[in-house]
Amino acid sequence: MKYLFAFFLILNLTYSKGQKLMVNSIPRPFKGVQTQKQLITDNFYSKDYSLLPVKPKRTFTLTTNEGSSMDVDVSPDGNNILFTLLGELFLISSKGGEAIQLSRGMAINTYPVWSPNGKLIAYVTDGSGEKHVHVRDLSGKYHKILGRNEVGLWFDWFPPSERKVEPIWLPEGENIVSDLNVYHLSGFKKKLPDALIRTNSTYLSPEFNYNTIIGFTNDRRYIFFEDNETIKRYDRKRSIDTVIIKNRKDDPENILSRENNVRVSPNGHWLTYIKKSKNTCSSDSLVLYDINDSTRKSLVSVQTKNSGRIYERHYSFSSDSKYIYIGFGGKIHRIDVQSKRDDVINFNATVKVDMAPLVRNNFPLSQDSLEVKYTRSANANPNGTKLVFSALGSIYIQDLPTGIPVKFVNQSGLQFHPIFSPDGQWIAYVSEDDYDGNGNVWRVSVSGGEPQKVSSVAGHYCNPAWSPDGKYIVVVRGDGSVGELSNGDRAQIQILSVNDGGMKVLADKVPFYNMPSFSPDGHKIFFVPKQEGLGVRLKSDPKFVYVDLNDTGYTQRVLASGGTLSGTGVDTYSKQMIISPDEQYLIYTDADDLCLVPFANLGYPILIHDTIYGSENGRLPAIRLVRGAYDPHWENGGKILSWSFGNKYYRANVAKIIEACLQTDLENTPKDTRLAFVPTNVIDVPIIADQEIPIHLKEPLYHGRGTIALKNARIVTMGAAKVIEKGIALIRDGRLIAVGENRNVKIPADAKVLDFEGKTIIPGLIDIHTHAAPRSDMFPLLHDPWLALFAYGVTTIRDPAGSINELGFAELTETGKTTGPRVFSVGHAIYIATDQRNVTSLNSAQILVNNLERLGAIGIKQYTLPTRLQKQWLLMASQQAKVNMTNEGGRLPLEYIGMIKDGSPGVEHIPVFGDAYKDLIGFLAASGTYITPTLQVAWGKHNEQACEYFRRQYLLPTPKMKAIMSDASYQQLQKKYIRFYSNLDSIAPLQCSGLLENFKLVASIRKAGGKIALGSHTEDLGIGAHFELWALQMGGLSNYEALQIATIESAKALGMEKDLGSIDVGKVADLVILDKNPLEDIHNSISIKYVMKDGVLYDGNTLDMIWPIKKKLRILSSNDVN
Repeated sequence: MKYLFAFFLILNLTYSKGQKLMVNSIPRPFKGVQTQKQLITDNFYSKDYSLLPVKPKRTFTLTTNEGSSMDVDVSPDGNNILFTLLGELFLISSKGGEAIQLSRGMAINTYPVWSPNGKLIAYVTDGSGEKHVHVRDLSGKYHKILGRNEVGLWFDWFPPSERKVEPIWLPEGENIVSDLNVYHLSGFKKKLPDALIRTNSTYLSPEFNYNTIIGFTNDRRYIFFEDNETIKRYDRKRSIDTVIIKNRKDDPENILSRENNVRVSPNGHWLTYIKKSKNTCSSDSLVLYDINDSTRKSLVSVQTKNSGRIYERHYSFSSDSKYIYIGFGGKIHRIDVQSKRDDVINFNATVKVDMAPLVRNNFPLSQDSLEVKYTRSANANPNGTKLVFSALGSIYIQDLPTGIPVKFVNQSGLQFHPIFSPDGQWIAYVSEDDYDGNGNVWRVSVSGGEPQKVSSVAGHYCNPAWSPDGKYIVVVRGDGSVGELSNGDRAQIQILSVNDGGMKVLADKVPFYNMPSFSPDGHKIFFVPKQEGLGVRLKSDPKFVYVDLNDTGYTQRVLASGGTLSGTGVDTYSKQMIISPDEQYLIYTDADDLCLVPFANLGYPILIHDTIYGSENGRLPAIRLVRGAYDPHWENGGKILSWSFGNKYYRANVAKIIEACLQTDLENTPKDTRLAFVPTNVIDVPIIADQEIPIHLKEPLYHGRGTIALKNARIVTMGAAKVIEKGIALIRDGRLIAVGENRNVKIPADAKVLDFEGKTIIPGLIDIHTHAAPRSDMFPLLHDPWLALFAYGVTTIRDPAGSINELGFAELTETGKTTGPRVFSVGHAIYIATDQRNVTSLNSAQILVNNLERLGAIGIKQYTLPTRLQKQWLLMASQQAKVNMTNEGGRLPLEYIGMIKDGSPGVEHIPVFGDAYKDLIGFLAASGTYITPTLQVAWGKHNEQACEYFRRQYLLPTPKMKAIMSDASYQQLQKKYIRFYSNLDSIAPLQCSGLLENFKLVASIRKAGGKIALGSHTEDLGIGAHFELWALQMGGLSNYEALQIATIESAKALGMEKDLGSIDVGKVADLVILDKNPLEDIHNSISIKYVMKDGVLYDGNTLDMIWPIKKKLRILSSNDVN
């Protein structure tokens, strides 16, 4: 325990003898807050210390006598109480009464704690852009930010989290512990000793460690802390520690300070903690542990209904250790430690929450033509006169520099990855064909003619590369379905003879996303080999190797190793890494950026940048040349570097690139920012391409041609007409031209007429939170997850965290080359800053957003960026680019509230709100932000029980799924059912699962005027959207109100209500025809007879096309859709 002794010694020596902390103008805490009417009226104490760039323009005001997720702290003299509402600080008398708001502005404030002398308040706030501990007096005249010029307090998104940053005053009143440090009010900081820091075993990085301090006694003698599975007390006077509680993992009373919100009484006699109920039908409780005799007693039930617990909120002992002040049930409670008496301290607060303007962009849907934005594999022939590329699953060629793209290959199925031969006379490419279940490697003459098959065995191939003499092609061959191929080690590097189709395997179990290449002499082949471990951490650094073709054993020799900047796997890294023909440079793409590493062939591997979150340990930095690039190629013998992005092709002189790198002072290049988790080993050397060649490819959008009338149907319009009991929907060329009662609509003579007597027509469902993207830039012709959604009436989806490949597949769908819903994607989410797609400044945010917009994204997803400043930068960039940003809501209520205060148009999921009262419900409803709750997945102790409940009640393999899905996908689905139904006994009964409380919360927000959209999270293919619809209705919404959310409200959330979401004249004809009426029973929403999208009618059970032509789903090809 010498470390703890040293810790106290440091605190004693922080200042020399006689040096005192000077805090001027600190008023004494006043008594009887309820008498300070004028102070309340004038907001005398309400201060805004925010330095955030987003400024408030509107204010939410509410008077309330209840609060959600409140922190509570009682003053040392017992006269006053600090508490929080909606991220603002409030003060009341300990007797109750009118509350005074102490903070106001854009910042989120939490964990207020009185200093031992009652003159100061410490609290955590993000007003400086990152979380820091602030200290102020009541009047606000004194204010200080601790660690202001340093990296902010770490935010751990995963549970348990914020407990580690909660400020803890040391008894002398001048030092505060927070995170891994102890701060003196003068600004002095000292790291906690290792004995008080616990390593998070889940993550290897020290940034996930946390302090284990529980608290101090008033006499300064004892410190209580957690040590592995024990709680200990260190005696400063005797320099020894004592085990207070020895935990066992199998003990139902097992407690850990961070997970159970353990507190120590100021006199050192008691510990309190939240006992978390393992039975979902039971309540959590506040337990008192007597340190002297090791006995426990439950003081009060603190059950929270909405999947929440209070183990992350602050509560406190009175200074005499007789009472506990805690917030739950919407009220502030004073619990008598001896008698267990629970007294409610009533308050009345006028809450003012400032918010930024809400900006939501609208996006009209065209029926004219699509300007293709997703082109891949662009490369020029050796003399630079022609360009070949893939788009819409086909191969195109155009003259350089200003030619018009022409489709070059006419084959069934889809074609990808074209590349010119070294002599420029041939183009090699790979195909994918759903009809025979496989693809092949091909070559076709530049002068035209029939393609020639190179591969002798069908398979899933990608990224062919020619040998210098043009006699061989090296290629990657994977197993499984292309649509499901991941970055796992499931592929081979093969070399094919162009003349006779002979094949040799050069390497096995390599990542499918690989880009093999030949050396200039044709003797070596470079690629990325098998990787050890995938996910959050690689077990070993990714490597770049070669094999010598003269070595019959094909021994792999390592040229380079080192992690991607993202540190989250090898997907992009291994997919796009190539060596220059002179073997002097490595070029690779990482997170859509083009990077270069000088290659010194010294006979041993070089080390590229580190994998551990930007730490520097002597490895070579990444020289980032281009923000927004993929598919790099060395051309003209390595003199030209080319790449593409969106619908543009770029070429740059390599000599110019190298000269720019040499002119850059790599050692003294300024870093972008001091924010946490910013890669510090990225050197930006921006390159302006010598040629920027646009690829102007337009394709007609696919929609129904002709006129069709659907008559005698009940039409649930979701528009002004609401419900038409017997009416006609008249559609021409994909748009509704008339909707009304039978007698009011005249059917043209040339119309196809369908009698839907007894049927109900609703708008096509819109699911704006799905995760069903194809896994690679090689698309299957039919994507089973999208087919399942479409067959269940989902005609429009948004994927809020997919990939840029999904943007390309969406183009394939909209041009009629495949069947499925209309797809909008954010591309990839802007993820937590372990990724090179990190937001380090407003400029970097603009680059990330603009690049995604260039690829066709109409939305951006902010996904758990650690700081408020980063989130605001991303929002500002999104607003400038006129795209809508949504947010990963996460589990922390205050993070959620902060995103909404910033003016974000959308937020996903429901956090662990605990009980939600009128303060929270009123704020969420008034914000105007669209909440997509994804009720089938939730944070807290009921996280996936909604999904399990619906599966138990309704999920069965259906003939519909068997008809539309591939055999392999259907077999996987059956296995899922078998696994689920074997675990039915573990699912909690509905009445005590807490599910309905989340459902009711969402319904309450909606009924209060809030904005709710539907998102299934694709927990169950297709039917999951209906599970979400039913959950909304179960919360207390009417059937019609629930259907509104699934249609017109979700259209508004996308900014597309002018074209989608209701059955109104002028809108796109996206319809679902039901056999039964969902207004009578919401479960009738799955009685789907037909689905119509863009005026094209499909059989709801098979997805065979019914009108304007008849066509079987499984014979659809890119050659006959028109």
